[in-house]
Amino acid sequence: MKIPFKVLTTAALIGTLALTSVGPNAFAAEKTADAAQTTNASDETKLVLSGVVIENENGELLSLPTTSYLKWKNTNEEILKGASSPKYVVSSDGKFFDVKEFLKYKNTNSGDASKAFAKLVADNKAADILASKVVDKDGKPVVDKEDELKVVEVSAINQTLYTGKEDQTVNFTVNGEDADLKKLEEEGYKVTFKASKKVFVGDSGASATSTTGELVKATEAGDFEYQVVVTKGEETKTSEFAKVTFVDGKAVAAINEYKLTANGVELSGTKINSGESATLVPTKGTAVDGSEIANVVTGNTVKYKSSDETVALVGADGKITPVQAGEVTITISIGKVTKEVKLTVVDEAREVTTVTANKESIGTVTGATSTITLTVKDQFGDAIKGANLTATTVQNADKKDILTVTKLTATDAKGQVTVTVTGDATNIGEGKLVFKSEDNEVLSVPVKVGSSNTVAKRVLELDATSESKDNTIDKIDDEDDTLTLAYNKYAEGDLLIGAEELGDKYTVATKSGKTDVVTAALDEDNKITVTAKKAGEETIQIKEGELVRAEYKVVVTDSTPSISSVTFEKEPAITENGEYTFDNILKAANVKLSSTDTVTIANDGKLTIKDGAVQVGTFDFVSTVGAVTVVDGKLLIDGSNPTNNGTGTITVRVKDNAGKVIATKAISVKLKTKEEVAAEELANAKEQAISDLEAYVNSEAYTLNASELEDAITEGTGAINNAESTDAVKTALSDAKKAIDEIATDAEILADAKTKLDSKSVELVAGTTPSAETVLPAIKSLATNNKLVAALTKDAIVVTTEDTTTATVTLKAAEGETAAVTATVTVTVAQAGE
Repeated sequence: MKIPFKVLTTAALIGTLALTSVGPNAFAAEKTADAAQTTNASDETKLVLSGVVIENENGELLSLPTTSYLKWKNTNEEILKGASSPKYVVSSDGKFFDVKEFLKYKNTNSGDASKAFAKLVADNKAADILASKVVDKDGKPVVDKEDELKVVEVSAINQTLYTGKEDQTVNFTVNGEDADLKKLEEEGYKVTFKASKKVFVGDSGASATSTTGELVKATEAGDFEYQVVVTKGEETKTSEFAKVTFVDGKAVAAINEYKLTANGVELSGTKINSGESATLVPTKGTAVDGSEIANVVTGNTVKYKSSDETVALVGADGKITPVQAGEVTITISIGKVTKEVKLTVVDEAREVTTVTANKESIGTVTGATSTITLTVKDQFGDAIKGANLTATTVQNADKKDILTVTKLTATDAKGQVTVTVTGDATNIGEGKLVFKSEDNEVLSVPVKVGSSNTVAKRVLELDATSESKDNTIDKIDDEDDTLTLAYNKYAEGDLLIGAEELGDKYTVATKSGKTDVVTAALDEDNKITVTAKKAGEETIQIKEGELVRAEYKVVVTDSTPSISSVTFEKEPAITENGEYTFDNILKAANVKLSSTDTVTIANDGKLTIKDGAVQVGTFDFVSTVGAVTVVDGKLLIDGSNPTNNGTGTITVRVKDNAGKVIATKAISVKLKTKEEVAAEELANAKEQAISDLEAYVNSEAYTLNASELEDAITEGTGAINNAESTDAVKTALSDAKKAIDEIATDAEILADAKTKLDSKSVELVAGTTPSAETVLPAIKSLATNNKLVAALTKDAIVVTTEDTTTATVTLKAAEGETAAVTATVTVTVAQAGE
């Protein structure tokens, strides 16, 4: 703050008091004195201040003599003893001391202190003092009335924030400048944030109001509006509404790197041959929130476009098909983000142009085997896969063979090939190992073969067969998670003899004695295979007894991909006991990684890749409802003994391998109490029993006993409904079924009728003509207890007259239908006089 040529405010002024001539201990000793013993404020001021420091309108620091200061002091006499005056002053080293005790000390040390003050100004150190704050005993700044903050205007700010990001707050301005919440509170102001949704961090979950403006992790809240209210006493300032818009912070903001491959080789340049196809894939990028994206392909749709399809075509998968020689630009798009890659299509075929080796020369002894690794590149500087070099036997100056190539294969995707050579059994000397591509010499390596097998030194080093070509291996990289070491013997002149025999004499161990970072195993060829276990460093040792003969440092990295995003399923509230599969809560496909690997969720909740071999995280839960367990990929909810009356939350979590929570999903739970569960089970049992009873009865089979059947069903249903336990329900159902079983069906009644009536005969009195009316009494007399017969009427009887003295009676059902069982009764008429 600039004050046009006037004395600085009290806070700044007292901050300029020079304390360099006295140490803190002196002040501490003086603090025991009674402040009332000091002289009056006016005298103290005269003694203390032999000069003051002011700031002019140009911001320059100037010193004034005491007389000039006193003119100002005459109108500000109460400044030190007033209620608003500071209680402490700050020294140049940042310590603070009681003002009165300091002034008391000054009464007896005015000369020294005045000199110290003068020197301070002369050395231009006053700025350091002015930068210090005057604070009270609690370390809080003391502000002069002239420096008090006056809130005139409050404005909320339209903002764009990131979904899923923690520790975000809404911002606002006071008097056109960025607001300082802490300063506002110190000035006695209360700040309240109000939002259109529950988006703020509250004491018991999300809230629509806040005093800090801190937002909950905004994954589902969506855009909202807010305003800021600042109050002090009866004064209130309210901002206009402002809008907060959320964007995906992990969305791709820029594509930084790409990979161009052709014939299985990652190209270092941008030239492709017109006769080959290539593939372009974006790799690293930058997210909207500024973080690095290890693999921009994951979870995104990538599109490609060729600037000139007469030069090269590009497919949806990034495959480039050259058409003719020329320049072309392939544009990679992810949403609105693009990356242009300029390529050159050439007609010239790739040729072996340069061959380099991992060693400048080969030195070995007679009969020993050695290796050399070659790297082959073309005229464009790219590795050549499948290149077949040739090499001839090496001869010495006498034209005798001293070294033979025993293994030479085609180059791999990195353009590399490891060549195995063997020294002649007897001949020694020097020569050159020449490698050719077709008929062209591409590399010449000096060779020396000696005859001495006397060991001059032993070296623990990478073997030519090693998967890794350096001392760094990766825990999860299938092509670089091991390395192979050999404890090689060398003769004088660095001539390789071969691997030392290990086992009885030498042992292989880790320096730490542990196997958590790497394991080291000895194979039958006396080679040591080192396998990565976890990130870290370890040293492999060759020991002879307790003597360490050789060491090799191994560095293990862990390129396990990180979890970049998690999307949970929309699981409704849980109201019943039972199984809830992981898939209903989180599908593996919705766990995105920083790599292109596919996640699998194991039954124990581990998130893995590479067929379960590598863990990238964990899917687990915390619960406030009691009995929740994980079994075979399911959450088992058992509310038989629920806590909190079965009401609470199950929060499922996704954590990384370090245990950090990446994402959460809260599932509301409202389980039934034991009484509610028992009542529901009883009601379900009754409903099922009544259903079973209805299914048990075929009412069409009981037309003759319909009323009895109806009574039995009514009585059974009533007994079921009145049951007070599930066992009682079972008993009532069983009793109702037995009662129904005792009621005869129509078929049973007909069968009984047939038994009692069929093939029987009745006789009518002489002179009676057989008819339904005359036959009916006689038929009933045959089976008076038979329900069918008892219910028979003349309409149910058909009389077929054979002659005047005999008739056949056929019984029919009550409604005139032919009975299922027909009983035939022979009717005879007695002769007159019988």
